[in-house]
Amino acid sequence: MSDPDSTSQVRRLPTETAEVLEEVGDIIRPRLLACVAGLYPGGREHALDLVAARDVIAITRTQACIVHIARPTEQAAVRSPSVADLLSAFTSPAKVVPLINTSRARNSHEALRMIQQGLTFLQRANIFAREPLIKLEIMDSELNSITDEVLRCVVALPPDLRCRCIPYVAADQGSVERVCDLGCPAVRIAAGRIGQRSGIVAPQVIRAAIACARRMPVILEGGLDSAADIEMCASLGAEAALVNSAFPLSRDPRIKALELRQAADRAWRVSPARPRQEEQRVSQS
Repeated sequence: MSDPDSTSQVRRLPTETAEVLEEVGDIIRPRLLACVAGLYPGGREHALDLVAARDVIAITRTQACIVHIARPTEQAAVRSPSVADLLSAFTSPAKVVPLINTSRARNSHEALRMIQQGLTFLQRANIFAREPLIKLEIMDSELNSITDEVLRCVVALPPDLRCRCIPYVAADQGSVERVCDLGCPAVRIAAGRIGQRSGIVAPQVIRAAIACARRMPVILEGGLDSAADIEMCASLGAEAALVNSAFPLSRDPRIKALELRQAADRAWRVSPARPRQEEQRVSQS
């Protein structure tokens, strides 16, 4: 990586386009990406306990396991369940795709170091059967995307990592076009205000940004909290929605997971498999 402040070396990853596209397709196919694993600053309200986290994974049928990489100053933050404890809750554990998350990175240099740290961790842990994608985000203190820094980080990545990078950018047409030009396999666009249950803000602006993505898959995230939000994601042209704080901030994460899962099935006309035990239990409660 082109980080002048870092000299550590990490392994190279396969660059086969077919493999990367298959992984992106697998995380998008369920239409919901649920973020429940990692290490979170700010206290327990941003992390689920092990039982709830496993249930949310099972109910949403997510195939993305988001691995949060902490900054050094966050080592004392509250830990949520480890990814190893969660793996068997996925529908197809062998097909789970890990996403290295640079959440709370403040600039491109810090994000690059976090990506290296994540690659090293996953190599040593040997938990997943598949290579990771990169959930790149760089935010300000109010959790808004610092899109210029995000794009700077993408440019600094070597080709084998850039082709696995799914950056989070503001709903800006020029930024989305730039992500396309840089060869990323998908893009995440800010739909609302992270952690504030805002719902989708400025849908027409988001629709215009999605239209600039050409054939690149679009994932919406930020503030998504209700069935109506998920249905709007589909109507605006997104391929999937990523949900995080809606689960821990809800009265019951399982009921929230089922609400969003059913909305995704309606919105994208997904043909759900036979309801799993966890879904049946929540439906009957």
